[in-house]
Amino acid sequence: WLTPAVRFNPLRVQSSRRSSRIGTRVAMGCGNCSTCSKVLFGIGGLLALVGGIVFILIFVAGSAAASIEFMEADKLSFTVNIDRLDHAGVSLYVPKSIDCSRAHDELTVTDPDGTTVWVFKDCVHEDDWAKNHNPPLRKMGHFFTSSKIGDFSVVGQHRMWAVDYGQQIAEAVGGILAAMGLF
Repeated sequence: WLTPAVRFNPLRVQSSRRSSRIGTRVAMGCGNCSTCSKVLFGIGGLLALVGGIVFILIFVAGSAAASIEFMEADKLSFTVNIDRLDHAGVSLYVPKSIDCSRAHDELTVTDPDGTTVWVFKDCVHEDDWAKNHNPPLRKMGHFFTSSKIGDFSVVGQHRMWAVDYGQQIAEAVGGILAAMGLF
């Protein structure tokens, strides 16, 4: 956008208004930047740096933070002990080769009082870790503990795996914070 007739010389003050504006843009790189926009650019750069560091820490601590710990694994029936009133519930998985809807219909979960617990059907959702599990798993459903403490009985016609997702999330966040040196 500079024509050969107008050349920028930082040591010489340009006489025309147009050439002065062109020279300022070239010299500063941002002729219309205010102090506010420069500060916001600096803050954005700092946040990008922090995001990059967190991204690297996720890869460093990711394998430990992303491992799944089962409450029960590869069983037709089992009990899970719930020891907190604020428990987030239990997710149940079956092998991917099994008809999930049928396995859900043949499932019975009872609370410590013997009352049947409703199990939310979730045969559509597939977790990445479950696809890579041996055997590959599919989420069948999730049940909530209805603010009761004790042993919940799970009985089905197919092999099942139980996961405490609240505990898994807490461990993953704790692992990432520990890797960052914050916890």
